[in-house]
Amino acid sequence: PETSEPPPQSPLVSTVPVDVRSGSLLVRGTGTVRPVREIQLTAEVGGRLVDVSDALVSGGRFEAGATLARIDPSDYRNAVQQAQAQVTQAKVQLLQAQQEAGAAREDYQRVRERTGNAPEPDSTELGRLVFNEPQLAQAQSNLESARATLENAKTNLDRTRLQVPFDGMVRQKQADLGAYVAPGTPVATVYGTEMAEIVVSLPSRKAVLI
Repeated sequence: PETSEPPPQSPLVSTVPVDVRSGSLLVRGTGTVRPVREIQLTAEVGGRLVDVSDALVSGGRFEAGATLARIDPSDYRNAVQQAQAQVTQAKVQLLQAQQEAGAAREDYQRVRERTGNAPEPDSTELGRLVFNEPQLAQAQSNLESARATLENAKTNLDRTRLQVPFDGMVRQKQADLGAYVAPGTPVATVYGTEMAEIVVSLPSRKAVLI
């Protein structure tokens, strides 16, 4: 038989009018809930734990600023008292230096008025020594140093109270009442309860729907 081209055949299709609507696509996935904040509560100063909160247990809840544990503050309280005494002593020394500097200036003025030819003090170290300026500057420096020591002592005393700046829960307790902790020793692992995140792994066929 003679060969011939088959007649063209149109494909059988069905049509549907497009209906534009708003909605959502459901994409299912699984993941693990993780806290956004999780830290190790560590001791900033050394000492023995003399107080432990009832909330410092695995699963215990606490509020922001609550004291979870306290290190023996005796030595640090004594350091604050000693620093306060040093500040008081430095203030007295500064007052004495100021009085001596004022007296030196008065003596110089009296000598100048009597003799009429007292030399003008220059800006050299010897000239400043006439008015006790180095002694006055040293007394001021000693007072500033004593105040800085007092601030450090107060800061260390505050650090004997172990606190967390957010609401949270205890994941794991690593030290208990009576234990000696050194600076940097972890006491507990805590996490915040204000916010959490979930990392969900999706296959590419579901990820393209997002």
